[in-house]
Formats: sequence, C-alpha cells, structure tokens
Amino acid sequence: MICKNDMFAPMLVACPVFIPAWHAFLNEWKDGYEELPYYLAFGDLAYHLVEQLDAGAPQNFEAVFEVVEQWHCNGDPT
Repeated sequence: MICKNDMFAPMLVACPVFIPAWHAFLNEWKDGYEELPYYLAFGDLAYHLVEQLDAGAPQNFEAVFEVVEQWHCNGDPT
C-alpha cells in the first residue's frame, strides 16, 4: 500500500526533472501545516507535464503514468 506521505518518492524517480518543483512545494508548505496539501502538488505536476509536452520533451511520460497507475491500484484510499 502506498501512503500519501510516500507517494511522490516514486514520481521523483520516474520524473527527476520535477524535483525542483517538488522542493519548491515542500519549502512553501513546510511551516505551520499538519499535512501537506498534496492536491496542490498534483496541480504542480500536471502543469510541469504540460510544459514538458509543449517543449517536445515527453521522455519520462511512460514512467510517470506507470507511477500514476500504481497510485490508483495500490494507493491508500484515505
């Protein structure tokens, strides 16, 4: 089972060019919040993928969607 606190680790392996955006997200939300607003990180990821597509650089897309499938099939429903 993939819990929400661990779900982005495989995405960062699948799409290492997203790491700077992930670090910016963590830095923005590090103080004063009991739980990270992961729904905002999903938005950042979607925006990043659209940028990659527009740039003609979808090299990581197969691995990215494999991770999304794992989230869907093995993710903690809470």
